[in-house]
Amino acid sequence: MKKTFNVLLIGLISVGACAQSNSIVVSYNVSTRKQVENEKLKSLSPEIQAAVKSQIAKMGAERKNLTISGATSIYSPDREIGDMENSTSGVRVITMKSGASSEEIYKNTEHKKLVKQSAISDKKFIIEEPLVKINWTITPRTKTLGEYTVQEAHAVIEGKETTAWFTKSINSNQGPDIYWGLPGLILEVESPGKHIVAGKVSSSAKTIAVAVPKQGKKITQDEFNKLTEQKRKQLLDIYQNGAGL
Repeated sequence: MKKTFNVLLIGLISVGACAQSNSIVVSYNVSTRKQVENEKLKSLSPEIQAAVKSQIAKMGAERKNLTISGATSIYSPDREIGDMENSTSGVRVITMKSGASSEEIYKNTEHKKLVKQSAISDKKFIIEEPLVKINWTITPRTKTLGEYTVQEAHAVIEGKETTAWFTKSINSNQGPDIYWGLPGLILEVESPGKHIVAGKVSSSAKTIAVAVPKQGKKITQDEFNKLTEQKRKQLLDIYQNGAGL
């Protein structure tokens, strides 16, 4: 059991190194459970049902990176960003390939700004909105995640009960996805249908530029949600008509 845990969290580096760095890159393992309307799924042939379930399973696991530079961060698909050497530990860091999702999330915690770059099929969209404060409740409960002691916090976010685990050893109020606002870097998040956990934390004495996503048509989150629902229904109709994947 101990061996398996070490493999999962290999690469988590020392507390002191990250505390003194200008930029931090965290690689997260993301697991999601997609929901499909059961009645519509039952109406499909067994072959099409199997194809839909297989596609959902492929979409449900990926790796993403959070690159932090001061008050700014970008949460993006796991892709190659080159090697980065930590000057205090001598650790050689990251070579990463493209992940399954194309969404990028930019956060600026100083100016309370959130920018999402999302795609439907191959068409990109930009969603800009204020970075909403999260009303966390911090508990005394702690546990160990790799080399870090992390502390528990709870909040209701977008109507979902959410648990986060953060470490005060890394002085950043950032976190993966839309999560932020705790007195330390968020290394794990649990919410209905989603689990995000850090697999590697890397630091650099050099500052890594964090750019605001700009590619795509600007729309609101509600407009994007409606387009996503329309696309989902179109795909279900295709399966229902027997076209398959």
